[in-house]
Amino acid sequence: MYKSYLITILTLIGVLGSGNAQIELTTTQIKKYLEEENYTTLGKFAQLENERTQLIITRKHIEIEYSVNKKTGKLETTQKISDQFYSISGNNYRIARGVQTDENKELEKVGYLKKKGGFHKTYYKCADSESSSVFYSGSQVCRYTAQVPTWYMPTMSENYVKLNPATYVQQSTYLDARYMALDFFVDEIPIMEYKITVTVPYEIDVDIVSKNFDKFDIKLKKSDDTKHKEIRYEYTGYNLPTAISEPDMLGPTHLYPYIIFVPKSYQFEEKKITMFNSLDGLYSWYHQLSEQTDNKTTVLLPIVEKLTKGKANDTEKAKAIFYWVQDNIRYIAFEDGLAGFKPASCDNVFNKKYGDCKGMANLTKEMLQLTGIDGRLTWLGTNRLATDYTVPTLASDNHMICTATLDGKRYFMDPTEKYISFNDYAERIQGRPVLIENGDSYIIDTIPSFDETRNEINRIQKLKIVDSHLKGTLTQQYKGEGKVELMYLYNDILGNYKDKAVDYLINRGDNNIKIIKHNTPNFSEREKPLEVTGTIDISNKVLKFDDELYIEFDQFKDYQNGQIDTTRKSTLNFSRKTYKTDVVELVLPRGYKVKHIPEDLIIQNNTFSLEVTFKEVGQKIIYKKSIKLKQPMMEKENFQPWNDMIDKLNKSIYKNMIVLTKI
Repeated sequence: MYKSYLITILTLIGVLGSGNAQIELTTTQIKKYLEEENYTTLGKFAQLENERTQLIITRKHIEIEYSVNKKTGKLETTQKISDQFYSISGNNYRIARGVQTDENKELEKVGYLKKKGGFHKTYYKCADSESSSVFYSGSQVCRYTAQVPTWYMPTMSENYVKLNPATYVQQSTYLDARYMALDFFVDEIPIMEYKITVTVPYEIDVDIVSKNFDKFDIKLKKSDDTKHKEIRYEYTGYNLPTAISEPDMLGPTHLYPYIIFVPKSYQFEEKKITMFNSLDGLYSWYHQLSEQTDNKTTVLLPIVEKLTKGKANDTEKAKAIFYWVQDNIRYIAFEDGLAGFKPASCDNVFNKKYGDCKGMANLTKEMLQLTGIDGRLTWLGTNRLATDYTVPTLASDNHMICTATLDGKRYFMDPTEKYISFNDYAERIQGRPVLIENGDSYIIDTIPSFDETRNEINRIQKLKIVDSHLKGTLTQQYKGEGKVELMYLYNDILGNYKDKAVDYLINRGDNNIKIIKHNTPNFSEREKPLEVTGTIDISNKVLKFDDELYIEFDQFKDYQNGQIDTTRKSTLNFSRKTYKTDVVELVLPRGYKVKHIPEDLIIQNNTFSLEVTFKEVGQKIIYKKSIKLKQPMMEKENFQPWNDMIDKLNKSIYKNMIVLTKI
């Protein structure tokens, strides 16, 4: 994947508390303090936030200036961030903050403004940036600490005594304006007023696009300074959200208001230099970088010939190549500078047996082309991004794959998705627009989407009652991303534990379910469902009282503890759609009849559904359950309906029993 420029935009902060709530003061109240220095209002603000953080920011100001470097001829941007801090803990407070820098971004100064004017530098230390998804980025995080004095002192009258705030400043320069893609109106510390100003000289053409403004109080004031020959954009926001930290969140472009910077062109030495004037400009830059890749394909010929020998058609050849790259090239994100955008050569990736998404896509393309198959590099943004190609910016994408055209149909090949089958796509790229190379032009297409049935997990039990035990067979089938996930997990397990892993798939660690025997599933077969079968003996699920048998019929109770915390602030990202089905066929013991079976339960929702049925068919009871998660994300308005469904499932089905009585 490409370097996430969201990281470089969102300031890295270390403070106590998460500050994950909307400010409850009105915009009018906040403006009143800011205009009149009403410290009672500020005190109320502090009281509201005191449980979540030790600090507040009364004014945050980001100043962005575009200029042309006369030596390099490149368009640069200088970014100055000023934060006016107050400690609300009643004590002086030390804050730790950080800024990310790399070969395209220079950190120029960090410090604080003195009370009587001037600037005092603050010591900072830089270290390599660490990321769970990136092996090496070439970027650094420079961290500094500073002392923040308490801002108020309560008196007997409960008024507040004004103290001077601490205003900290950090300034950096993007050596290529393209790399400053966006800026967010969000911080992990509560902010009363958030301002971003952008100054653009006449000779520079920059588009500024606002996103997610509709739910927030952010106003734009645009002015034309004819004296200095520049245009000034001033965005001011109040009552803006603080950054939240919750599991299974969407990416920040889905959550927070932000602006995108699109440098279109500029004048240098009487020449007009075109940048991202349109999508053409963005593609041209990408294509130029890919053309600079020095691919030496000779080393690939032996393996390509071996893989494609005897294959009946191009589709089978493409499959063989795709699966070989999946199996033999390890995905490691290496995003140092331009390497975050420029693919590594195919021979480099082939020889080292690892690469990032661009390197793996480029290797796949070159191997396909050696067989005469039309393979092309393809840029896209995963569903973590809310951006798309309607705005030409580096924030539009974060991934690269390979597109192959076979018999007039496009196949989108993502070799970083190990074990996924040909013509199948991970949820994270389904429905996403793609930018496909086409020489000096490009092609826009969309990756197909699938419904929840693609990810079906089907469980069938055929049981009978023997000596108060349930005995029989269990068959489980996994499709789609559920199957892919199991293949990942299984193939990473050491050999001695693989058999135990299969056992766990059957009994889920329930000691009441004894496995008599099981098959050995094929955990390398991509194009067929993964099937696990076993002969089982289940104890402690049949209770006998006089002439009656009480039977616990659902052994696995999917989503039994699946309630969602309704205080959650953000959309819940399940990562993929799911479809779980259960069938239990219970043979009635001789001499018994059904006295009680639970009532059917059917619940429908636009995001999820539940269907549970019971039927008597001859000497059998057939129990069927299906749970669908139709969308990979669940909005807040569906949290309570989901919980209501889980409550009904628990009470009506899981805590209920089948009752048989002697004839």
